[in-house]
Amino acid sequence: MSLLSVMLCPLPREAALGYLGLGISIIPLNGKKPPYRWERYQHTRATSVEAKRWWHWNATQNPNIGIICGRVSGNLVVLDLDGENAVESFEGAFPDLCGTLSVRTMRGMHLYYYTNEPTATTRVLGVEGNFELRSEGLYVVAPPSIHPESKHPYMVARPLPPLHLPDLRQLQQWLIQRRQQTAPQRPAKPSPVPTGAAPQPNHQYVDKRGNPIRNGRAYARYALSDESGRVSRSQTGSRAIALNTAAFRMGQLAARGWIDYPDVESELLRASSGWSDHDLDERARQNMIQTGYQSGMGKAQDRA
Repeated sequence: MSLLSVMLCPLPREAALGYLGLGISIIPLNGKKPPYRWERYQHTRATSVEAKRWWHWNATQNPNIGIICGRVSGNLVVLDLDGENAVESFEGAFPDLCGTLSVRTMRGMHLYYYTNEPTATTRVLGVEGNFELRSEGLYVVAPPSIHPESKHPYMVARPLPPLHLPDLRQLQQWLIQRRQQTAPQRPAKPSPVPTGAAPQPNHQYVDKRGNPIRNGRAYARYALSDESGRVSRSQTGSRAIALNTAAFRMGQLAARGWIDYPDVESELLRASSGWSDHDLDERARQNMIQTGYQSGMGKAQDRA
């Protein structure tokens, strides 16, 4: 059985077992959201007994199927192209990567790849559509699932085997370049001190204990890890506040030139990836992070 033949299977419960048989980690979805915490399946695949229970083996109504990307599924990577402009831009830049198993979504396409090396998740939000290379800690909705908005099934658009590649570094670099063009810009660095002038103090900022901060970037990395932990531990009802607050605080550090927006967005999205709140889907979280980050930068600039 191949990945293509499983995707062409019309019954979710049979397709779910087919994915498992191919070494792919799966989870049930209500629409596009997991009904409960799913972190363990990022590292360990479900058993066939669990899958049969999830899909109510004899039931007529079945959940959608989520395929978890990354190492747990044999280094499976899915490129999510959201919008026809995104599809056209990618096809124009990488025609050699288009000859792979592809699934039509409501607004774009999912392209499936296997790589020899683990691939880092990389995303870009832009006016020409959204691009996301989905890997560790992320999932995609897979055929024969039904899209919750359009009510149409996810269907195979290119009935080809998935490409097996050494890596996707060239594609990652292309995405990173696009992200740098669309990311919120941090303030320009201050002009260099003229030769012979007295050097500016290195320790104009202090930490919570009042100690001078000697390495701003190291401090920001530690702060991002701390904020990420708070976001991941936040409870239903307070998650939006936790995410916005974390982005705001990181925006304040970014105003000092200590951290960059792509790093903040990537880490905070990862920290909130296990949330199952229906009112906080990934697009909403991305917007929340960007808004909080920009507010934090603006507040820091006002104080400067």
